[in-house]
Amino acid sequence: MFLYVMINLTVPQVITLGKLILIISIPIFIYGGIQLSGWDIIHSGNEYLKQGRIYSFFFNPNDLALFTNFIFFLSLSYYKKYKKIRFLLLSLIALFILLGTKSGSGGVAFILGGFLFLSIIFPKYRFYWGCLFMIFLLSVFGLIMAQRGESLFYRLFLWRDSLKAIKLHPVRGWGLGSFQYVFPYFRKPDIFMILKTHQVEFIHPENYFIHLLFQGGVIYLSSFLIANFLLLTKLFSNRDGQIYGVLISLFLFQNLFSETFASFLPFICYVLVIAMGLVRITPFLKPIIVEMKFPFLLMSVFCFIIVSLIISIVGVRLFVADIYLNRAIYNSQSINFAQAEKFYKKSISWNYFSPLAHYLLANLYLEKGDQEDLYRALQYYTDVENMAGDYLQVYFFKWIVLHRLGDDAFADRYFQKAFRNDPYIFYWIHKLFLFNDS
Repeated sequence: MFLYVMINLTVPQVITLGKLILIISIPIFIYGGIQLSGWDIIHSGNEYLKQGRIYSFFFNPNDLALFTNFIFFLSLSYYKKYKKIRFLLLSLIALFILLGTKSGSGGVAFILGGFLFLSIIFPKYRFYWGCLFMIFLLSVFGLIMAQRGESLFYRLFLWRDSLKAIKLHPVRGWGLGSFQYVFPYFRKPDIFMILKTHQVEFIHPENYFIHLLFQGGVIYLSSFLIANFLLLTKLFSNRDGQIYGVLISLFLFQNLFSETFASFLPFICYVLVIAMGLVRITPFLKPIIVEMKFPFLLMSVFCFIIVSLIISIVGVRLFVADIYLNRAIYNSQSINFAQAEKFYKKSISWNYFSPLAHYLLANLYLEKGDQEDLYRALQYYTDVENMAGDYLQVYFFKWIVLHRLGDDAFADRYFQKAFRNDPYIFYWIHKLFLFNDS
């Protein structure tokens, strides 16, 4: 999409593309409005609706908040240019939907976008707009800290433990996709104390910049920051590109507090805005790209098709496995162990290399407690160990299983391994004794 926009579209066509995006937003906002009444047609995120938060087709309120900010300022820029009331009306609807998401990260990004937009309209007062933004932002954070909001402190604990892991490999990082496997080694148990539900897996650190640093180290993060700095400098220095600079700035700012770029649609919005902005400000690039268009584009399309096919096959298997896993977790929480066991096994059959599915199925067998079930639990805990090491304190749980099976010598070996890998093992032992006493 980025290549297509850069190579083929003219400035008027980019403006038309923007209007098409505004039209596409209408059904998204309609579905969000329906959810405000508590009715979810797709039944994909009822836990958010119970909190009074809407998400429309994005399946996450923070992702929808990023999109509504995109539409709000894009439509407002069109209203500023064409003076047509429908653009102003769509901006007001987007603001209404943004309020329905109850997204803190989307809210602070909206504030930044608002002050940047005002600095475009009234450039003489940019310094004052910047000062007002800092005062307003500090006031919002102070209010959140005073109320001791769960969401903020959860993120602070998450960032604290992530930075401990980053200190070990600050230059090269831990590798792409490593966070959910490496983070459990550095996670302190106090993060669970502020959560209303026991979250067993952490996919990302709720901060895109920390995630880049975690995966690729200083080199990876620096490359991203330098590229965006140069891009924003170019956009804000050109009158036609300023609105795209505003959009990219608020996208990046929101990802300081909620990692919306981890989702496909928000990241596509980011890439699309970059492409649209570059078309507006760098027409001199087009002849260069057109000269290498045919061989380069042909090779790119071929690679894209091959990679898309592979990703589609893998993606479908992961998607089906995730559906079965969610159904298994639901049945497990409902104490319907027979159904939960069936769905866990189906999830594993679709995605064998998911340590979480093996881990939760082993927990189920451990909870059932029969000798045969304990041997099954030991098998699945071993699978987890082979795939991800001490994933979610698996050494500790293997110690419990082996101890119950009477193999005290082998159990002691795993207790020692658990203690070496997780210095908070005594916290979990304390929790175990409290559970048994109750």
